[in-house]
Amino acid sequence: MKKFAIRIENDAVQDIQDGISYYETQQIGLGRKFHIFIKESIEVLTYSPFFKVYHKNIRCLPLIRFPFSIFFAVDTETSTVHIVAILHQALEPNKINKRVI
Repeated sequence: MKKFAIRIENDAVQDIQDGISYYETQQIGLGRKFHIFIKESIEVLTYSPFFKVYHKNIRCLPLIRFPFSIFFAVDTETSTVHIVAILHQALEPNKINKRVI
């Protein structure tokens, strides 16, 4: 099975940090659970990155345990997944589009 490399853009890293901080203020330890779930979801992308197309070459993996989605592009020539954003699903589409399109 082909394995894809993962590249996380700086803005997406900040999205993760913001999510961890938010959930940690809601309940001690919840930020850590969020981080672990994000890491597990990203690991899924290393083996199976062909999720629903959001717009042109941007794909979207909605998370199950937390109301976030991972937005990413797949470069099949270099076998690389480029994660561009990890955003809350309740954001207005315009705000999402500004970040991922």
